[in-house]
Amino acid sequence: MMFSWEVLQTGASTYTVLARFIFEGSTQVGTPTEANVIYSVQTPVSQADIRIFDSTNSLTIAEATNLSSTTEVIQSLGAVSNIPAGQALFELQALEDAAGFVRLFALDLL
Repeated sequence: MMFSWEVLQTGASTYTVLARFIFEGSTQVGTPTEANVIYSVQTPVSQADIRIFDSTNSLTIAEATNLSSTTEVIQSLGAVSNIPAGQALFELQALEDAAGFVRLFALDLL
């Protein structure tokens, strides 16, 4: 599943929902093994955390922390886990330290 948009951004210091999508469940679409985003942060001293969160089951699916690229880069969100068998609402969430904001441009869930 590939999702892209013009730009989503947050400067919040707590996780903020930037996008929501329905994951149909591993019995319908298989089990993703990789999650990548395209992101950048505002300043070199900024750091961001980005995750995919299953809000139906309150579980983190994949997450990368302490991200600090000021240019758009493809970033793996690390190991994918906690994939539900049935339908669930997934959220793309991000948080940024107090120094700036994070921009998200795309999500690829393979």
